[in-house]
Amino acid sequence: MEQAVAQSWWSRNAKWAVPVTVLVVLLSIAAFVAGIFAFVFGMMKSTTAYREAVARASANPAVISALGTPITAGFFTSGSIKTDGASGAASIAIPISGPAGAATIYVEATESAGQWTFSKLVVELAGSKRRIDLLAAPLARTWRHASGAKAVATPAIAPTRAAA
Repeated sequence: MEQAVAQSWWSRNAKWAVPVTVLVVLLSIAAFVAGIFAFVFGMMKSTTAYREAVARASANPAVISALGTPITAGFFTSGSIKTDGASGAASIAIPISGPAGAATIYVEATESAGQWTFSKLVVELAGSKRRIDLLAAPLARTWRHASGAKAVATPAIAPTRAAA
């Protein structure tokens, strides 16, 4: 008489356990990477340079005319923002869009003694490459006056760049 050999759990369930284990590991890695991206982009979007640039572009009549309302910021902001105490620097490109089109906000700014100053704040419209300078008014170059009031930019359209 032959006796049946008892099979282990692994030998009975390997056909589904291996693929499920691999899937769980891959999903965990993907979730970790997505979490890092969300953290980095969230940190960049929480900076004063980012928020002020988007607010100024969204309130600018020339940008509203070109893109329509509402104007929303895209997820994949590129560039760098570095701060160290009361000083820092920002060089970022922020994608924005509205019902009538898309554009990119180019920001160059420095922070000194806790006060940020734009050296460049330009919206470049997608397709036409037309640029709208958000720093046209001299008083608009500083983000925050000593009184705490925010500066208001007068829109001006910069000439189209020549193709290189």
